Amino acid sequence: MTDEEYVYRSDLREKSEIAKSSRNKSGKHRRGCRLPADNMTKKERENLNGPLHTIKLGEAMAWEDFKAKPDTLQKQYIDAILAKYSVGPSALARMFGISKPYCSARLRQLGYSFEDKAKPSETARFLADFGIAEQSAGPAAIPVKEALGIEKVVLSFVGVFTPDAIAVKLQGLFPESQRVAITVEVAKVAEI
Repeated sequence: MTDEEYVYRSDLREKSEIAKSSRNKSGKHRRGCRLPADNMTKKERENLNGPLHTIKLGEAMAWEDFKAKPDTLQKQYIDAILAKYSVGPSALARMFGISKPYCSARLRQLGYSFEDKAKPSETARFLADFGIAEQSAGPAAIPVKEALGIEKVVLSFVGVFTPDAIAVKLQGLFPESQRVAITVEVAKVAEI
């Protein structure tokens, strides 16, 4: 018998002895692999998990609910909308009930940039699918303002404004059918 054959046969013998000894230990007294989680109560195991967040991709979401979600779910929600509709931040802002600049800033923080202008027909389809009423002239009546019941607003404009820009700003404060009283005070500002 050569050395290689001797080493091979002794290795086989050792392995067969180990296999036979493990068979003797199996039976009703054998215990499986135990983990630390096996000793935990149900409440302790539930506390190991993080909070549960759910989003419905085909439904409009309130801004407060959207803001409360983690960034990954916010991105997933916006990605699902942008995959189906070619809309910009103004349509998303109308869905959330917030201003366009505020919505655009948050979307930029999430990594979105909107180069192309959204088509009005696509925006109308998006708003109709999400159950948001089409508004006639710009951001006229945001439902959040109606829900808050705004009765009086004080505005200050500093800078170069055209009458059209001021009219657009005033038009966005209240619904078109609501009766309001507007007082305008104009003062010249010294050059800085």
